[in-house]
Amino acid sequence: MLFLLASLAHAEHAGVLPAQSWVAYGGAGFTTYSELESDAGSGTVDRVNVPRIEGYLGVGVVDRLQFAAYVPAFYSFVSDGSSGPCTATSQVDCRDIVGLGRVAFDARYNLLGGPVKLTVGLGGASSAHLRDVRMRYTMPGQATVDLTPSLYVGKDLALGKMGAGIVAFAHYDYRIPGDTQPDLDEKAPADDVRAGLEFKLSPGKFTAQVGAYTYQRLGGTGWLAYPNSDDRWATSDYDDVSAGLKLSADLGNGLGAHLGVHRVLWVNNGAPDALDVTLGVHKYFAEI
Repeated sequence: MLFLLASLAHAEHAGVLPAQSWVAYGGAGFTTYSELESDAGSGTVDRVNVPRIEGYLGVGVVDRLQFAAYVPAFYSFVSDGSSGPCTATSQVDCRDIVGLGRVAFDARYNLLGGPVKLTVGLGGASSAHLRDVRMRYTMPGQATVDLTPSLYVGKDLALGKMGAGIVAFAHYDYRIPGDTQPDLDEKAPADDVRAGLEFKLSPGKFTAQVGAYTYQRLGGTGWLAYPNSDDRWATSDYDDVSAGLKLSADLGNGLGAHLGVHRVLWVNNGAPDALDVTLGVHKYFAEI
């Protein structure tokens, strides 16, 4: 049921890559939780673990225009089967899942490139390839095709001799279920809004970033509304507030290393203890 969590936060920016430059990122992540709060009750559940590897590629196509793509692969499994629902009933499918996650791409255009940066984006994403396992307790996505317009606003700052910056962003996901839903009154999941505010501080070759995030699903029911549907998890009205910390190091020659931690602070119909950790490296190339 991990698909009830918000898309875990990563660093955003209000600008775009310079023309004819590109950046590649590769890393690993791990998400886990063992508590749930919903209309079905609250408490400890079987722990779900989702290790993953992820790759990102961004390209500055022409002046002010950037294309990017993101591809994750994951393994989702239950490590503690003593709390339920995996051991409590045979009606819950808790088998492991291995595969590609939510594959995404976007295009961003920088409208204002001065002291205050303003960028608009339009993206697409798909996890429809997971539709046959969407009913499993270990499902890490929602088996949808998404169309996502976005807005980014940011400003570079200076605190003494240290660099700094702030960025706010918002995404609207128009969601198209990856299969027919004849037993549901409305599409599931409903469209959603994701937004965040991040502040970074750069003393020398190191950067520390803190962020606050929210995910709001624009519709849905409780978990008990459609107990016999393959889309019963996606019908939930899920919302959350979360926080993240990211530490980065400039390794020189266009290389950088990144360590991030992201945790849910408040949730409606989801996991209040959801935690995500990422570790990765990027390489920047000034020319294609």
